[in-house]
Amino acid sequence: MKLRNKMILLATTAAVALSAPAAAFAQSAKEVELEARLKQLEATVSVLQTELAKAKHQPDMLPAAAAAPAPAAAAAPSGPTVKFSGFVKTVGSFTEYSAGKPTSDTLRDFYLGQGIAVGNGKSYNAFTANAKQTRMTATVNSNLAGHTLTAYIEGDFQASPGAGTQNATNAYAPALRRAFVTLDNITVGQDWSTFQNPAVLPESTDYAGTLDGTVFVRQALVRYTKKISNNANFMVSLENPQTLTSAINSASVTSNDDDNVPDIAARLNFKNSIGEFSIAAVGRQLRVVNASGTFDETATGAGVSAAGAIPFGAKKQHKATFMVTYGEGIGRYMAAAATPDAITTANSLEAIATTNAFASVKFAVSPTSRINIMAGLHQADLPDVVTNPSSITKRLDSIAINYFYSPVPKVDFGVEYRHAERELFGGVNGTIDRIEFAAKYAF
Repeated sequence: MKLRNKMILLATTAAVALSAPAAAFAQSAKEVELEARLKQLEATVSVLQTELAKAKHQPDMLPAAAAAPAPAAAAAPSGPTVKFSGFVKTVGSFTEYSAGKPTSDTLRDFYLGQGIAVGNGKSYNAFTANAKQTRMTATVNSNLAGHTLTAYIEGDFQASPGAGTQNATNAYAPALRRAFVTLDNITVGQDWSTFQNPAVLPESTDYAGTLDGTVFVRQALVRYTKKISNNANFMVSLENPQTLTSAINSASVTSNDDDNVPDIAARLNFKNSIGEFSIAAVGRQLRVVNASGTFDETATGAGVSAAGAIPFGAKKQHKATFMVTYGEGIGRYMAAAATPDAITTANSLEAIATTNAFASVKFAVSPTSRINIMAGLHQADLPDVVTNPSSITKRLDSIAINYFYSPVPKVDFGVEYRHAERELFGGVNGTIDRIEFAAKYAF
């Protein structure tokens, strides 16, 4: 019997019972009949109570009008989306210096060829460990009036060497690496120079890996990117200028903030069935003005660079990368300014020619491990005006091999051996041999 019919029966029974005349109660036959009806009423009520209790636990038995309304669809998200990422990295290294303590404390943290001591100094060795390479990034994406807007901020604790101390707390100051905003195809802010292709840098326990063989600059810029096809794009930018010079026969480098024309850089990126490649160029005006203003000279700088990444193997699981760069007056862009842009003479500014190159190969040993082998070279060629350049770096070179193991995704453990050499134009040299360990978790 349906619940509605039962409710009607209950109401009818109650009405009949209540409508019996009062005089009937005095008659015994009527009393018997009324008592029977009351018992029937109690039984019906009991049945209804039981079925009502069941209905509470079975919503599909309720009348349609009592059914709970369906939840409303979630509203589409609005406003910018923010993503935080980065990694925690700890490194420890033991280094043997052939000619004495490094000329720069930065060399203790990562490989920086121009910091290698040269000459006949007593050999020196040291161990150091830190977590300064730990990196933090934030990316903000928005859609505004049909335009794509992206803001990116990146920092670590390595980019400002000397800002901390190992005495007690090892508290190192955070430093800005990159910070830019991209609206559609226009980028404004601090980023890797357009002249550099960071995508081809090999995996290394070191902060920069083959630093002596690569273009390596981050700076403020305005960049326009044009998609040519699904496999190619073109980039051109105006970038912050800065002229680095040495006086004749001087090892010291002076950073001159006298430039009044931005550097211009361009890069073509493309890929094909072989791999991914880039061709880049940079043009500069170098300028130096002394304190009194009696020396105000300019020179032209320009350079070209080619880079690529070529996967190989049956499943393309291995990869070879390379970069070759040549130019005059672009020392600041090469090997982290291992050689200055120009030499200042009594009445002129003479650009220095430099060549950089590196190559690396990654072998995938298994799905969780790989081996990287890399080599880098930096070579300077001084102008004829420099007749006795004994204190200026002529050549840097290094070779390294490492092994990485990733027991779970985004966790890497690595060990690396590196041998590097620095030579001056005067003929003296110095070397380092380093074993480095690294642990990294990316998030």
